[in-house]
Parts: sequence; C-alpha cells; structure tokens
Amino acid sequence: MKGKLLIVVALASALSLFTVLVVAQVQQAQPPRPGKEVLRKSPPPEERVRQMLDKIMSRMKLN
Repeated sequence: MKGKLLIVVALASALSLFTVLVVAQVQQAQPPRPGKEVLRKSPPPEERVRQMLDKIMSRMKLN
C-alpha cells in the first residue's frame, strides 16, 4: 500500500510541476490583454494542484 501511495504522489507531483511549467510558458508567450484579470476566475496553479492532490488522497483512503 505504501509503495502504491508513493507512486501516486510522485506521479501527481510530476504532473503538477509539468502543468505549472506549461502554464508559465503559455502565459509568457501571450501578451497580457486588458481585462484578462477580470475574466480569470479559475484558481491559481498552486491551488489547482492542492485540490488535485486532495482528490487523489481521498480516493486512496476510500480504497
């Protein structure tokens, strides 16, 4: 069980790091448009990563 948990945490952290890097690259590539801050309602990448890890951990506890 601990090995499976370690694999899940490692995969989740690698995926989250990759996601953060991709988001940073995309944001650098696009010049900021006026009014973009108003349209952005999604949580920042760190919050999304935390939510994703919480979901994974709750699923692991259910199994």
